[in-house]
Amino acid sequence: MHVNAINSFSNLNFEGRKEKKAAKKNSEIQYPQPQSSEGYMSKLSGPIAAALFLVPIATLPTSCDKIEVSAHAAVEIVYPPCPPNNDENTIDWDVQDSLLRWGNDYLAIPIDSVNGDYTDKALGYAEGKRQWEYDQPEYIELDVPSSTENETHYKHVVDNGLESDIKITKVNPGDVTIVKLDGTEDDYVGGLMFDEDGLKTFAHSNGKDSIYVYPKATSGENFNKYVQKGVVGRGYLDKQKYGENVLLVGFLSPGNETNPPTEDHYIEVSGKAITKDEIADILEGNKKSE
Repeated sequence: MHVNAINSFSNLNFEGRKEKKAAKKNSEIQYPQPQSSEGYMSKLSGPIAAALFLVPIATLPTSCDKIEVSAHAAVEIVYPPCPPNNDENTIDWDVQDSLLRWGNDYLAIPIDSVNGDYTDKALGYAEGKRQWEYDQPEYIELDVPSSTENETHYKHVVDNGLESDIKITKVNPGDVTIVKLDGTEDDYVGGLMFDEDGLKTFAHSNGKDSIYVYPKATSGENFNKYVQKGVVGRGYLDKQKYGENVLLVGFLSPGNETNPPTEDHYIEVSGKAITKDEIADILEGNKKSE
């Protein structure tokens, strides 16, 4: 069932339970301060929650082809292996390779059935809880029948009720213009595009431990550009108490000269990969049920 885009990080109640932050911060991530609070994209909606949660969460670029990168590109380039030839391909393996590496390698979230080998595997399922919102549960599940070799679909469910569809496509360097937190622009960055009910969010990695998230500006001086909202990194909460966790920096408030950006976590995060053969079985079962 399709619903309007979920306002994942807007209109939240922050008077509820919130655990004390651990003293140790994630020193590996750099968080530049924004030059101004323009008000554009002040509401962080469903696509970003999905992008984060897909742990949402790609090497750069997502193509196995060699790409010459200009000197100003502030990202580390990692080339994934070329996907196998498959005449019956209904999955974008570049996207899947990216999603699995984001979660398993960069954010250090163990994904079942990966075991260090991403060949012919896809992120089939991931779940977690929003610690900042009363531990609200959330999950995404690969929609195999709806996916194509150029567009990957996931079912996104929040709190076992609000459901929407996320479409994920590969973005090559030069396809979009991003605006960083310090106001500088770049048009030579590749990554993944998340489209949830028409609301688009671009995301790319630094090639080691962080994901940068850019909602599309729908008005203002940055109209049609992708403006950075925050950074996703490795969580620092006690795993024995909170399970595997992912850190969100600056999403609820980007901070300013006197106040640091907010830090919140997805907790009890887990994921599971499925193989090409399992995908083929799903498609075959779907054909039989038609």
